[in-house]
Amino acid sequence: MAASNRIELVDGVGYCRLPGNLGFQQAVKAIREAIVTAREGGLRALLVDILEVRFELPGVAERHVMVRTWAEAAEGVLKIAMVAPPRFIDPEKFGVIAAANFNLPGNIFSSEVEALAWLGETK
Repeated sequence: MAASNRIELVDGVGYCRLPGNLGFQQAVKAIREAIVTAREGGLRALLVDILEVRFELPGVAERHVMVRTWAEAAEGVLKIAMVAPPRFIDPEKFGVIAAANFNLPGNIFSSEVEALAWLGETK
């Protein structure tokens, strides 16, 4: 299933929910495709739910490449909130900081409620 088919629109926010059977590289690619689809569709906010993923935690280098890929796809016009299992959330938020360095406003949360609140604050 193409990432664009996984985007649902609710109150001006695009939702992309990844299935659990994707590997890390597949997930990065699917999220990139969702970002492009959301941006090209005129959206300004995207919530990405990776609660079901089962791949191993990415390392620092992988996170850096991942957020750079997504930042390039967002072209500075899309805010992204990710909902992830707590084990994926770096207490120092390396990915969030790296994303900001690439002009991608993003954040990561363990609940959809927190992610939506942040997107609402940053719209």
